[in-house]
Amino acid sequence: MKVFKILLIFLIIIVFITMVCFIGLILTNKINFLSVLSSSMSPVIEQGDMVITIPIKISNIKLGDIITYNQEDKLITHRVEQVYENYGKTLFITKGDANKFQDINPVKKEQIVGLYLTKIPRNLCYIAKSKWSIFLILISLLIIRILTNKKS
Repeated sequence: MKVFKILLIFLIIIVFITMVCFIGLILTNKINFLSVLSSSMSPVIEQGDMVITIPIKISNIKLGDIITYNQEDKLITHRVEQVYENYGKTLFITKGDANKFQDINPVKKEQIVGLYLTKIPRNLCYIAKSKWSIFLILISLLIIRILTNKKS
């Protein structure tokens, strides 16, 4: 019973720290909430989901990361398949998981909006009308994930 209390206190502390960090990101507008308009990243991200992205240093982006970038005034969220240097500039080749081919244009650092953090499934997006309701949904999902992982 004592171990359970210690784990519960630890869980509460983790959730509290997560909440503080998340509120800080919301208040400083360093977190983006973006609606997904296509199914190019299916099954990981579905059309109608909302993706949450955070800023990232270009040097920290690696193969397999999902990034959001600006391409001709449209935001695109795709997976990084290649990273290479060209005349001293880092470029990224991306591809939607559901697409057969890589994206035609390499992504430059100036185009990158952020790194994919998580998604809110389209079913929950109808409930989420503001950043604060999204915050509560994310905390609830986090608690559920921790509790279900603990049982298994």
